[in-house]
Amino acid sequence: CARVADRVFCWGSNNSGQVGIGEPRDAHDGCINFCRLTPAEVIDGDGAALTGVLDLNVAYLGVCATRDDHSLWCWGAGISNVAAPLSIGGAPLANVAMHTSCSSDSIDRAVRYLTRDDQLRTASGAVEKACP
Repeated sequence: CARVADRVFCWGSNNSGQVGIGEPRDAHDGCINFCRLTPAEVIDGDGAALTGVLDLNVAYLGVCATRDDHSLWCWGAGISNVAAPLSIGGAPLANVAMHTSCSSDSIDRAVRYLTRDDQLRTASGAVEKACP
């Protein structure tokens, strides 16, 4: 995936929805693993382009983007075939300063994020920092 201005374009294997363009079986251009040979713009659940992207992290089977409202949107294994707000306990994440992933697990379990008030968190809760 690549960020172009405030939008995201992805290509490659889409077997887990990691290209972010819809149902893999319906959104490919002929190669194995439902892949996409040419870049396609990532969409949300309404079919609109994902905009306002400030930061992008590509993991093994998923992708996450921090948006200009400090929300975290993800797609791929464990989330959706299109971009959707990452929710924990039913509430969308907000106040995200930066994020990364920390395994080849599904993105909802692999993502690590730092809040704007300096709390390091995962989907299961706070993470103790090794350094102050």
